[in-house]
Amino acid sequence: VHTREVRALVVFDGALWVASTGGVERYALGSFVRTHHLTRAQGLDALDVQGLEVEGHTLHARTAHSRCALSPTEARCVPSSRPLP
Repeated sequence: VHTREVRALVVFDGALWVASTGGVERYALGSFVRTHHLTRAQGLDALDVQGLEVEGHTLHARTAHSRCALSPTEARCVPSSRPLP
């Protein structure tokens, strides 16, 4: 899994979240130690995550075909009804 190509960065819920071509990574603020790495095994429908967006109290990842609600340990993806940019 390659996470070298970063697509988006968001500070959310006390952590730095990174969307990449290898999934979503979560880093502790201050130490920048990676605490979580979300991939298909944790529920993403694709590794190539194109963006992150905050809506209310929820962080979402965008893939080519879905919008995924994120927690540190899982992703819950729903097919997108609108085309992605």
